[in-house]
Amino acid sequence: MTNAKPADGTFDVPADRSRAVAAHRAHQSAWREEVLAWPPGPPTNPVARKRYERLGSCLAEQHDGQKPKHAGVNLMSPAAVEYAKKRVRELEGLGGLAETDRLWRNLLSSQPLAFSITGELRAHHEAAARRASISGFANTRPRRSTGSVTSIRCDADRSTRRH
Repeated sequence: MTNAKPADGTFDVPADRSRAVAAHRAHQSAWREEVLAWPPGPPTNPVARKRYERLGSCLAEQHDGQKPKHAGVNLMSPAAVEYAKKRVRELEGLGGLAETDRLWRNLLSSQPLAFSITGELRAHHEAAARRASISGFANTRPRRSTGSVTSIRCDADRSTRRH
């Protein structure tokens, strides 16, 4: 795969590490354009930022006077957006690691998914508890008393490992 710019020049198409990543980037680019109606933006990775002006799988830093964080376009629901904002503040106070630019603008990052799922589960706590007990998440081994889900949160690892 080679680096190329589309004929219309709207965003860069990087040489991805695999066909799968390239396919995901193309899918997210289409999602950004067709569903979110948000323009492409600069990469969230500092190294990639030196190589590419804009990527289709990243949201522009601002569109129609709004930033992605305030518009919440990279998360699945208002509950997820509110939870992510609150939890990022908590993590910062604890020394946790949440890469906020990736969270709010990178369509290929796992962070928006993690915060979206956690935010939705927290917003629908009773349904989440029922689902967890049905799935076996609440209890990993049979017990006489039934456990309950009392807290759901998204944590971030302080290690420098990247995934």
